[in-house]
Amino acid sequence: MLQEEIINQSLEHIVEKFGDPTRAVFDIMYKRFPELENFRDSNSEWESYMMQEILENFMLFGDNPKSALLTIKDMLSHHRLIGVPSNIFGGMYQALFDVLTPSFNGPNKDAMLETWTVNIKKIHSCIAQHENDI
Repeated sequence: MLQEEIINQSLEHIVEKFGDPTRAVFDIMYKRFPELENFRDSNSEWESYMMQEILENFMLFGDNPKSALLTIKDMLSHHRLIGVPSNIFGGMYQALFDVLTPSFNGPNKDAMLETWTVNIKKIHSCIAQHENDI
């Protein structure tokens, strides 16, 4: 099975379990990074937008990993400009992993977990590599 198919299948499992996983992921983020509260707003649409962007970029790993990592680099720069530290930016991907991967099941469960593990490691490596870029 291609990585793209594995990613899409894992996202189907996520939707089956959570519907929209935004609330579950951001609940973890606010607990792990209390300083993120400074960005919280009564209008939580930005959280949904961020989740959509992150999951779309994760899907890009299946089709074009180099492009996905360039997007991570650009997103890191943008977040730094608005005052979000790299550890919080990277923490979002760990929160995604921690919240979402337990929903994986079925015969491709191990492949889904491996794909997410490998890609999250690539994301963290990209963040570390570009953490001090201006």
